[in-house]
Amino acid sequence: FDYSGIEFEVYDSNNVLINKVICDSYGSFSVNNLVSGNYYLKQVKTNDAYIESDDIYYFEVGDETEVQKIEVIPLVTEVELIKFYGEGENLVKEREVTFDIYNKDGLFYKSVATNEDGIVNIDLVYGEYLVKQRNSSVGYEMVDDFWIDARVKRDEKLVYTLVDEAIKLIFVINSLN
Repeated sequence: FDYSGIEFEVYDSNNVLINKVICDSYGSFSVNNLVSGNYYLKQVKTNDAYIESDDIYYFEVGDETEVQKIEVIPLVTEVELIKFYGEGENLVKEREVTFDIYNKDGLFYKSVATNEDGIVNIDLVYGEYLVKQRNSSVGYEMVDDFWIDARVKRDEKLVYTLVDEAIKLIFVINSLN
């Protein structure tokens, strides 16, 4: 994940702003030239992939340098896949259907499978994902691969209703004359 642009302000124990720091892509930053004393960090800006936090992180500067770890929370999109097979009014919940999920670079992210109600719930962190169905009920086609865009903060989960249709047989009859 890219932490670039997440910004913190550093305050002393008298609530005086001392410095502003910006994370690099790895989430690292340094605060230099602090005299011994008590300080705190406050997040003031996030990037598109993370949720802004109101948490305050206290730390003390003394004789020894200490590495502090701060947790930033990634943006998560809840996704629900509801899987059926059949046509029209004759839809049946399709259980034990496996989907492989890949990130936008084509790297495998995870596999998920529908439950007995034909449903699978997935939490996807910020990004774009390609979803590929891996199996289907006998006699039914799999749905086409599709993309999920998990780059936008949403208040509700994304719901996809997916239906496998019956495989159509084509007969060719040649007459011999």
